[in-house]
Formats: sequence, C-alpha cells, structure tokens
Amino acid sequence: MSHLGQTFDRAYLQNLAGLRRRQQIEQWINHSLHSYIEAAAAHGKTSYLVNGMPQLRDMGTMGSPPLPCTSEELVEVLQKKYPGCDVSYKEGWVDTNPSTRTLQKGIVIDWS
Repeated sequence: MSHLGQTFDRAYLQNLAGLRRRQQIEQWINHSLHSYIEAAAAHGKTSYLVNGMPQLRDMGTMGSPPLPCTSEELVEVLQKKYPGCDVSYKEGWVDTNPSTRTLQKGIVIDWS
C-alpha cells in the first residue's frame, strides 16, 4: 500500500493507538463474541456476560504483544455495536457452592 501523496497529521498519529485498539475490539466482536451473543439470544436468554478482557493483537504484526484495552473502551464499542441494549461493567459476588463465593466481573450486554 502506497502512502505517497497522503498526509498524516499530529492528531492522527496521537490517536493511532486508540484507533488500532478499537479496530481490534470490533474485529474480536465480529469474529468471536457475536456468535456467543447470538447463541444466548437464540436460547431465550436476555443478556450475556463477557468474562475477562480480550487479548488484542496489533493488526498486521505477527508476534506483537497484546494491545492494552480498558473495560471503558469495550463498553463504548459494544454500546455502538448493540444499540438499544444496556451495556455496562458489573462486579458481584456469586455463590459457587454453599461455602464458596467468587467475585465475578465482566461486561454485561442486556437486551431484555
């Protein structure tokens, strides 16, 4: 791809890392997460919990370290991808058995 004749201003370069993270988040949603959300909806569920943060790799760079992304970035992209749904970060204690509680945290997409 030739970039001759194109210009890349300061704002573009300053925002490039964030732009790449958003592109990777959208790719992760389209190629992985969306199928789980559709399956949940098809089984009559009204929400889906995204556990953990995706491991995002820089586009076109094999073996590069994961790009850091925040839960706020994920929520923002998911809100745009699933308009009308309540998308938020949640934390809560869940009883896994009568004597054990586990802190469950993640992003909830709720279409109820």
